[in-house]
Amino acid sequence: MPLTTARRGRLHLFINSPFTGSVSVPEFKVLDLYGNMTSPKPMSVRPIMSLFMSVNVVVPPRCQLAAGQQTSIDFGALSPAQLASPGAGRQGVVKRNFQIQCSNVSAKVKVSLALEGRPYGQDARYLKTSHGGIAIAMESGGKLVPPSRPGSTPASNQLIPIALDYSSLKAQFDLLAWPVKMQPRPEPGAFQGNATLLFDFE
Repeated sequence: MPLTTARRGRLHLFINSPFTGSVSVPEFKVLDLYGNMTSPKPMSVRPIMSLFMSVNVVVPPRCQLAAGQQTSIDFGALSPAQLASPGAGRQGVVKRNFQIQCSNVSAKVKVSLALEGRPYGQDARYLKTSHGGIAIAMESGGKLVPPSRPGSTPASNQLIPIALDYSSLKAQFDLLAWPVKMQPRPEPGAFQGNATLLFDFE
């Protein structure tokens, strides 16, 4: 005998406080289903079916660069004498200010970012480039920021703290970059390096 009722249902979840991350609700009973084959006999005291469910709600935080910003850095034409030495003062510095827009970030969440890229072989403080004798130094907040190797967990000295305005979920940070000669006299030629912004949430 086919069922003529209780074939379909809908459950609504109401979240009364914003959060970031995941919240698990342990298994609970939603309903008991009773029935009988003939009427007007009373229904069975025991349900013919019980519906249980558990819930896991995931709200991932997200941050990205605001649209329309220039993300490339051009150092222009440089001679070896214009390149800084490792550990020495800055030369040929280019400064960029980046605007960040976040979503699903609650006030309890701390946001940092790392610059993910290939470190220079002999000196991991600098970003590797396509030129074997030239690397790139990156600085933010008055400190050198070493690149974080792709796939690795950034160390504390590789993180740039972000002062997020939790009302607008916006932030900004400055980045200084300059080329560093890793050899006494690098061969002339073009060079390029790449770093990806990796956001970290705590």
